Amino acid sequence: MRTLIKLALLANVILLGIDSAFSQTSSGGFPIEPEKKSLKAATILPCIEMPETDFTEDMNKKSFCKGKIFAHKFNVNINVKEKAEHSETDTYNIWRLLIKSKDARSLNLIFSSFIVPEGARLFLYTPDKEQMLGAYTNKNNTDRRFAISPIDGDAVVVCYEEPKNARFAANLVIDNVNHDFRGLKLLPQYGISNDCEVNAATDTVHLTRQSSCLLVVDGIEMCSGNLVNNTLNDANPYIISSGHCFWNTDSRGNTIVDTNRVTTTVAFFNYESPSEAWAIEGSKEMSISGGRAIAWRLKNDMMLIRMNEVPPVDYRTYQAGWSNERTLEGPLYTFHHPGGDVKKISVDNDNPSTRSFDNFFTKNVHWRLYRWDSGMTEGGSSGCGLFNSENLLVGNLTGGDTASKCSRPGDDYFWKICDVWNDNNSEKQNLGFWLDPLQTGVTVHNGMWTYRNPCKRITHRAYNEVPAVPNIKDNEFEVGTNTLGMTEFAERFSLGHVSTLYGVYFFPVVGFESNKSPIFLRIYKGKECPDSLIYEQRIHIQNALYDITRKEFQDRTVTNWGSKENYVRLETPIEVDSTFFVAFTTPTKATYGNNSNFALYFSEPKASRQENTAYFKGKDGWQDFTQHPTIAKATSIMTDAVVREGWNLTDSIAKPVVPVAPPTHETEKVEDYNFYPAVTKGEIYLDIPRGDMLKSVCITDMNGRTLYVANGLCETSHYVLNISDICPMESVYNLVAEYKFMSKTFRFIRWKTK
Repeated sequence: MRTLIKLALLANVILLGIDSAFSQTSSGGFPIEPEKKSLKAATILPCIEMPETDFTEDMNKKSFCKGKIFAHKFNVNINVKEKAEHSETDTYNIWRLLIKSKDARSLNLIFSSFIVPEGARLFLYTPDKEQMLGAYTNKNNTDRRFAISPIDGDAVVVCYEEPKNARFAANLVIDNVNHDFRGLKLLPQYGISNDCEVNAATDTVHLTRQSSCLLVVDGIEMCSGNLVNNTLNDANPYIISSGHCFWNTDSRGNTIVDTNRVTTTVAFFNYESPSEAWAIEGSKEMSISGGRAIAWRLKNDMMLIRMNEVPPVDYRTYQAGWSNERTLEGPLYTFHHPGGDVKKISVDNDNPSTRSFDNFFTKNVHWRLYRWDSGMTEGGSSGCGLFNSENLLVGNLTGGDTASKCSRPGDDYFWKICDVWNDNNSEKQNLGFWLDPLQTGVTVHNGMWTYRNPCKRITHRAYNEVPAVPNIKDNEFEVGTNTLGMTEFAERFSLGHVSTLYGVYFFPVVGFESNKSPIFLRIYKGKECPDSLIYEQRIHIQNALYDITRKEFQDRTVTNWGSKENYVRLETPIEVDSTFFVAFTTPTKATYGNNSNFALYFSEPKASRQENTAYFKGKDGWQDFTQHPTIAKATSIMTDAVVREGWNLTDSIAKPVVPVAPPTHETEKVEDYNFYPAVTKGEIYLDIPRGDMLKSVCITDMNGRTLYVANGLCETSHYVLNISDICPMESVYNLVAEYKFMSKTFRFIRWKTK
């Protein structure tokens, strides 16, 4: 049955929808410790093991396009509740399942369905619980595919906790187990690319650096991309990349853009070395997962996707501006992740030329860069954005010379934005409909910070500073585990105003955390030294390390979170005074043999006591480092704070408005929960998987005033809304479709057709 919901006619409507934000961002916390001793050790949990496989074919795959395969995909169909061991506490049912794939460097799970009730939590962790991801909750609910970031090692425990009074039973089905055979997380990432690559940390000028991200596509391939702005300036989480990162083959053997691969894409932001001169790996904690294909064109290699959530404010992301002009002069530059390495920058000072790239693509739709003057590109760089001298995006990398090397860094080909802007093809094949939704007709549009009041990373490190060489004696550290009675170390931050603290970067020389000797992040108030404790949070840091020579994981006394940058996000952002202290606890004695549990890098001693920002807590309480028994000089502990000026901030971005193009022809299959207009008919179509799941449809203005509501709509999966006379020109409206266990919000905006 086709139900018609009659509203007053609105002529010339373009609709913009907002999907519920199905985020891969976790809520933190730890699994429940069972009250009843029915939970078994991970070693005797029910185990599903992937078949042993020869990955030679996967590893030898090469392409003129510069993506990089790093994992093998095992297709599975694992219903977590059916396969897992069940146990319970007084208030929770708990299911735990072990998944293994021999010799995997890391494992990545993709769910075909992730729907859990309120109060439920999913964790993924290694059998020793030293690495942990989660909790994933009903905030992550999606009936689409849901990818979780890779976790180090060849075994992962899936732990699901569901309240006994839950409103409904969860639907948790694992669709893919991706076996990392290259070492996405465990091989040394810093320096994995060619020696002539230049760390992005050398560039302190371009805001576009904060738009660049590493993409892990469908759990098996690495590419690069950029957040991109649109003329609504609404911080839509659009990522622009290259179509070949999402290629697949259909039943007839034809190359297609597989839009399903977008739903499991994970984007890593700020994965870069934090220093020009210090060879240390960057943090990988800032990622978001899942999106949908917005626009693509196979023969031009263009790809525009929309992630399911806006990057959190502490990710400090930037939406790149763009130019669709057809003339381009040097200098040009790009930020990218060659081989999945930390972010690099490549620069070419010459003018590019218009050329054809391979017979597969349309002729003359690529910018050709003959030779890079600094850096180069490699596998994994695919999709990185090319920026002009005005810091505007003009194209993205398809590929280049497969023999490119440091002595001959090029040539490379970037697909042109100007050739996929607006040429009367479907909106799903052009960028103009999405990046200029107001139809302004501008040829250039500037970038912007994702948030109007962005976070800042506050550091006491100099731009090119290399830390002091720790004085290690009998495995004792000046800023860490020692026998001098020191239990905490703190760094002072003086900002001059009240701020919101979101997270902390820190740089351990070594680090090992366990249930027997946990390490805590603490935040203190104070003037001259730490005084009042205002926040405490236990830190979980990754621990496994793969030995390539022995082809096995070393025991857990070998750490992999020392000598790298780590980021700890506060479970709840807190207000801090103009002066505050970031502190780390450390055990007073090493737990495992002669290995120290925890120690931090610190700066070379400074000239005067007034420059000191480092403090330690010993038997006599808190003292500054000029009183340290072995250093006795002013210094700074290597830790950075991520803050936002002000408290109780209300200037965060509004929910982004997302254009949804109409189908290009009657037979085109629409996605579940689709919302799109038929402009010439003045109608809005709403498609849902099951009509009996829909409770109501409501339209409101931006002030919350209800303009229309219909309840009890359970007759069909297809609704037609004929709307008129209620929507003034240039205004934005919400349509809320309320389902039994969730809701979807869409927005539409009216403008004149040209």
